[in-house]
Amino acid sequence: MRERIRNFYSKYATKADQDALKREVCEELHHKKLLDGQIPDRLFDETILAIKKEAIYLHNLLPTIISQKDISLREDFLENSGLDRFYVEELEREYYELNDLNMEELYQIRKGLN
Repeated sequence: MRERIRNFYSKYATKADQDALKREVCEELHHKKLLDGQIPDRLFDETILAIKKEAIYLHNLLPTIISQKDISLREDFLENSGLDRFYVEELEREYYELNDLNMEELYQIRKGLN
């Protein structure tokens, strides 16, 4: 689910799209024998919301944080998103590796240095 939404989060904005995604995920989990029954609606909705927050961070906020060295934007996201700080730091590490960026710059951002 994460990869589908993270890369195409605007595609899953409607209820119909989310219902289709839920069916796909349920089928896949049933096929892998990881799920017997349905995914609870609340769990599915919370997962969608968390993944959308990740996508917004990775596609919109993090590039801005990096280019403008805006530490306060990062801290505001960490404070208000409800996402775990360690998980967000893992997303940042993956982003830096994927984009072949200087990891020292990431450490400086995390320390709050400009």
